[in-house]
Amino acid sequence: TPVSVAGLQNVKTISAGQEGASHTCAVLDNGSAMCWGYNYYGQLGDNTTVQKLTPVGVSGLQNVKTISAGYEHTCAALDNGSALCWGLNTNAQLGDNTLVSKLTPVDVSGLQNVKTISAGRFHTCAALDNGSAMCWGYNNYGQLGDNTTARKQTPVSVAGLQNVKTISAGQEGASHTCAVLDNGSAMCWGYNYYGQLGDNTTVQKLTPVGVSGLQNVKTISAGRYHTCAALDNGSAMCWGYNQFGQLGDNTTGQKRTPVSVAGLQNVKTISAGQEGASHTCAVLDNGSAMCWGYNYYGQLGDNTTVQKLTPVGVSGLQNVKTISAGRYHTCAALDNGSAMCWGYNQFGQLGDNTTVTPKATPGTVINLTNVRLNGINQSLAVTNVDDGTAPTARSGETLSAGDSHTCAVLDNGSAMCWGDQEFGRLGNDNITAASITSPTKVVNLNQFKTISSGANHTCAVLDNGSAMCWGSNSSGQLGDGTSSNHPTPVIVSHLHNVKSISAGSNHSCAALDNGSAMCWGSNSSGRLGDGTSLAQLTPVMVASLSNVKSISTGQKHTCAALDNGSAMCWGDNANGQLGDGTSSNRLLPVMVASLSNVKSISAGSNHSCAALNNGSAMCWGKNDKGQLGDGTTDNRSIPVTVSSLTNVKFISAGTTHSCAALDNGSAMCWGDKGNGRLGDGTTTTGSSSVPVIVGGPTNVKFISAGQKHTCAALDNGSAMCWGYNISGQIGNGSTVNSTTASNVLYLNNIRLP
Repeated sequence: TPVSVAGLQNVKTISAGQEGASHTCAVLDNGSAMCWGYNYYGQLGDNTTVQKLTPVGVSGLQNVKTISAGYEHTCAALDNGSALCWGLNTNAQLGDNTLVSKLTPVDVSGLQNVKTISAGRFHTCAALDNGSAMCWGYNNYGQLGDNTTARKQTPVSVAGLQNVKTISAGQEGASHTCAVLDNGSAMCWGYNYYGQLGDNTTVQKLTPVGVSGLQNVKTISAGRYHTCAALDNGSAMCWGYNQFGQLGDNTTGQKRTPVSVAGLQNVKTISAGQEGASHTCAVLDNGSAMCWGYNYYGQLGDNTTVQKLTPVGVSGLQNVKTISAGRYHTCAALDNGSAMCWGYNQFGQLGDNTTVTPKATPGTVINLTNVRLNGINQSLAVTNVDDGTAPTARSGETLSAGDSHTCAVLDNGSAMCWGDQEFGRLGNDNITAASITSPTKVVNLNQFKTISSGANHTCAVLDNGSAMCWGSNSSGQLGDGTSSNHPTPVIVSHLHNVKSISAGSNHSCAALDNGSAMCWGSNSSGRLGDGTSLAQLTPVMVASLSNVKSISTGQKHTCAALDNGSAMCWGDNANGQLGDGTSSNRLLPVMVASLSNVKSISAGSNHSCAALNNGSAMCWGKNDKGQLGDGTTDNRSIPVTVSSLTNVKFISAGTTHSCAALDNGSAMCWGDKGNGRLGDGTTTTGSSSVPVIVGGPTNVKFISAGQKHTCAALDNGSAMCWGYNISGQIGNGSTVNSTTASNVLYLNNIRLP
């Protein structure tokens, strides 16, 4: 139930920020603004990056009319018609003609006569007094409405849009925008895979289209994958994604045109919650509030954590003026100028001077009074970071060495990458520098569960079960339906309930919670497993495969470990890497011969390895450098036991070497010795066809063998890497090769699998 925002009085409007990074902002009656919660990018506007558990003033901000908290940035419209933004700016969402983040407000370039403003995840939009609308920032799905998909660093006009009353910028990576017109109709544009534009299609639109059959609209709210509107007659309608019942029509079926929210009357304003885990809330004429949809963190405020398919009342909440539904929390501004929030609270976004979570009923925001009340839905904005306690646990790699880069997931759900920056594979929106020799943050995401570094791209599983990829996309390996490279994460289309993910050379694969698997990208040699050799820009189902526990992509082949302890592989088999006793390529999965009790599996460049439940390990395929570890350099088309290797916890097959983490905390590697990739301290070239001890680490939890380097996550959350380092992939601040384990700089809180 709601808790009071500590000491907050005279609140005029309130806005709960969106998606992973959580903060909240409010406008007071005196025209000042206050924010609280997560502040890593300066989104609180107080000239710091320190999170705040109670409200702090936004530096130098006066005469504020309305405020909107986006993902990791915030924007405000002033009484004089200008607009200011602050916080994260890697996608130009601040509109100041730069890509530099700001800790205090900066003017949006050339924007005047602003009526309302709405900050999305990566883009921002404003409705102007003359009835037009302008947007700026990220535009991959046409969410700016200017008939292009090019990012804009300053505002551009939304094509053909007139008589705009209010505007709402949808959240998260897959973005859309909606506007209400003076005649009561509504128009939307941008991403539309789930029908969130309401035009009875699932085709994205680069310019506005009318919402089918919708009239007499009072307010509109664009969520991540769904949209809702309050109508003049007091009813409400929603459309789009509906997995958690966020449309409120007592179903969980997706809708491409508006449907009525069941039993809801006398609605004054409405707010569609954000991200995959969605809920919706409405304020009624009598001052009460009702919510419906996802409720794992108590964000419905009904003193339960059970999702609801139809509206339920927020416990003990009265005299509500406006409401804002974030990802995992909700806030309301009351008639007396106070504010109350409820739901997820890890970063203090409820403003009650605690981080106790969840709060399933409303509580008061401390030190907040005189909140300005103007009925604009986007004036209270909420955002959330997932701390790894999301309802569905995932398994997989949290440290991953690719061909020439490395990535890790941290305890707070963020991710960091280092090494070769070409193609944008580090995910930091910077492709100008040749390489980064120490970890740098993947932009705009704080909800990672696991990560996988491929040859020239990276993929990650998010806490909500979706997946995102970034980097090279020449073969469609990012899965977003295009072949354009992306230096920041893009969502993998049509992919949900992901258990583990693996980025290969030019393809990617995911294991799903239902035991199936999907792959996308290059399909030469049949590596996607769909029975063809046709490339796919979006995921396709791997045929004849069920009960998948984990999946691993190699250079041109893929392998999966099954729940019954067996394993199956498909794709290129020239070196016997499929393990079926032949050298014939396979377009469909085949059983790996003589293999049982598989704990984990790893597909290398041209060989594969598996760790077994009895602590031993087996490898098969190409063996010219001794990478199978059986004491020979003979290729093997069926698995052979790795010599003298016991108590194996995890195994990883690289390009021409393999490594294992053992139960006693040590690590062993075998195969190609070049560039020090075995980590045994030797500088000689050649190979070792049996495992050798890695020098240095004694508490290895997890290991990942890349192309020519290897990395290990340690029990204390730090990481060590060794081997080839020309692109800085070891992460020790240099480009000098290392024959023994070297500490990765600034990394001490890796999420351990």
